[in-house]
Amino acid sequence: VSESDFSRNQDRNCMSIAAKFLPGETSRLYISSIAKHQLESIKTQ
Repeated sequence: VSESDFSRNQDRNCMSIAAKFLPGETSRLYISSIAKHQLESIKTQ
């Protein structure tokens, strides 16, 4: 398993955990902030 696969799995786990535990609007905001962070980290690589 490559490191990028591992971190992608972690992100997916974070998102599904967020979706489970946070109410709808909060989890949407949380997930979009994760996505934004991912885009920024991809750009800086």
